[in-house]
Amino acid sequence: MSRQDWVGRIIATHRKEFDWICVDMPALARCGDALAIVNFLDHLVILAEWNKTDRSALGLTLKMLEPQRPKVLGVVLNKVARRKMTLME
Repeated sequence: MSRQDWVGRIIATHRKEFDWICVDMPALARCGDALAIVNFLDHLVILAEWNKTDRSALGLTLKMLEPQRPKVLGVVLNKVARRKMTLME
């Protein structure tokens, strides 16, 4: 059984028991397995780390998810250096 099938089986088994099932996955741009698992999920939240996540990698991830666009709820920017962030001021 492939990893994708295994994750899909776990999600399907517990879907009736839980309102939310959160799956922490590796970066989509680096791992083909993660992209296959997306098919089993209802929604996605993309996590980007301030001053660490490469913009081109984030762009590639969004491009890879284009067929799944309705599933993407948004992007969370994590570990923001608020003192250096001037765009919001």
